[in-house]
Amino acid sequence: MNWKRIGIPVVFAAVLCTGATFASADIGCGGHGHGHGMFGAGHLLKFFHRLDLSDAQKTQVAGILKGLEPEAKEAVRGMVDARIQLANVTMSGTYDEAAVRQASVQASARAEDLAVIRAKAVSRIMGILDSDQKATIEKMKERITQRLDDMVDARFEHLDAWIAKHAKPVSSPSPQ
Repeated sequence: MNWKRIGIPVVFAAVLCTGATFASADIGCGGHGHGHGMFGAGHLLKFFHRLDLSDAQKTQVAGILKGLEPEAKEAVRGMVDARIQLANVTMSGTYDEAAVRQASVQASARAEDLAVIRAKAVSRIMGILDSDQKATIEKMKERITQRLDDMVDARFEHLDAWIAKHAKPVSSPSPQ
């Protein structure tokens, strides 16, 4: 699927750029706002541990994240606010396509802002990694790709099973 080719760099960037400084914005992908979701501080620390960063690299990464922190916090807050607005519009009980589209555009724009910041962080962090660490990242990206693919498949399987259990059979027109 093409979404995987586009989504994996975004997910990878999120893993690299979200951490303790961004943990309060741990939304989506299983997060509950406590820094323990897929992109929370705990996962970021495990990620850095797997890279076996030297002390000098840890200092450099911390500097990169600290330098982007104000911009990232603002972008995350904007994305959260836009997603809340989108949820409010879609769950209002009144269908208003124009309002849904407008809220969706705003949420997408805020996600785009955050993606740009993540890309900055990834670019800077990649510049301080050695070839072994970059190879480790490639392996991790493959695992992330597989896990995302499995997750999507599993969610649709559960939904399909629920629909099959609760949907009324569609009657076919009787031949005349």
